Amino acid sequence: QNPQVKIEETETEYIFVLSDGDFSLKSAPEMLEFSDYHTGVYGKVTAANPDWADHPLVVTDTRVHPEGWEVKVQMTQDLTSQEDQDFSLKNALYYKRDDSKTPLSKGSGAVVVYDNKADKKTGNIDISKLEWKDKGNGFSIELKDSQYRKLGNYNAKLLYTLEETP
Repeated sequence: QNPQVKIEETETEYIFVLSDGDFSLKSAPEMLEFSDYHTGVYGKVTAANPDWADHPLVVTDTRVHPEGWEVKVQMTQDLTSQEDQDFSLKNALYYKRDDSKTPLSKGSGAVVVYDNKADKKTGNIDISKLEWKDKGNGFSIELKDSQYRKLGNYNAKLLYTLEETP
């Protein structure tokens, strides 16, 4: 006698998880490193295109119904000498966006780095590539001939914010 195979109908359960998606600042530079410049206590200095290789500026937007948004940057601590914490450079760090260049200093308010109101791009949006690398926008340090500075290394603190916009 031949064995018989019987296939019984089984019940399969499918679970679908619905979400509106993710909207977040995925990464931001921990450090912007400008090349070393040799200068005296006076003299014009311009340094642009800092290295941000540690973490690019990336926004993730996978929402089902994406809205417009923008990323802003604000300085929360002026460029301060590492050797003398009491000395800082005011209006030395600038942000260039297209045809405008805005000085950043503590208390001066936030500056728009990227505006996604019109395009409404989705996925992982690498702002450091789109704006800084491809378009030449971004940060620069500019010291005037008459602007006194102490020689050495300087640190500043920047705050990036991601905001939905109408």
